[in-house]
Amino acid sequence: MEKKVSPTYIRYSEAFQKKVVEEIRQGKFTMEGARKFYDISGSSTVRKWLKKWGTKSDLARKVVIQMPNEVEERKKLKEEIKKLKIALADSVMKNQVYETLIEVVDEHYNTDVKKLFSKTLERARTKRLISFRRCSHYLGHSRANYYKGKKRLIKEEEKKAIVIKEVLKIRKLKAKTGTIKLKKEMDKKLSFKIGRDWLFSLMNEYGLAIKKKSDQ
Repeated sequence: MEKKVSPTYIRYSEAFQKKVVEEIRQGKFTMEGARKFYDISGSSTVRKWLKKWGTKSDLARKVVIQMPNEVEERKKLKEEIKKLKIALADSVMKNQVYETLIEVVDEHYNTDVKKLFSKTLERARTKRLISFRRCSHYLGHSRANYYKGKKRLIKEEEKKAIVIKEVLKIRKLKAKTGTIKLKKEMDKKLSFKIGRDWLFSLMNEYGLAIKKKSDQ
């Protein structure tokens, strides 16, 4: 009878295992490269050594091979991203400065600049600087607020046109009728009330205010 040949088991010393792991950590070999170079049996043997003697990062080691032009492209991309970040930070700071300026102007002149939302949006749309939605978002207003403001502006312009027409009609008969007298007469005729300061402002805006002799 033929004798049975006992299977051969290869045992690797601890020192050898650590040597292979260290060479992989240094980048000299990949796991598969070390296995082939030292003719290590078992497809998962080297991985077990790394798990035993190495760290988690050794098991997840990734080697990226790039062409020279790819390295240059990555470098340019990083530079572009850096520039964009700087530009974004600059825009944010500039926006904060303008917001502060608006607050100071409002406090100093007792106004509310942001109420000019509709006019600002109309001009931005005319110049095609920005979309309706984005401009509304930046100014903190909704589409409904825009149309409400636009309607108010149209109503204001219509009111001005009616008053100017009435002023010219009165002045045709009494050329030197002053603003205060004009107001008194229009209060009797018009279906809406007009403020004294509002009328003075309108007369100055259209160059219809009568200058006093001391101002001439």
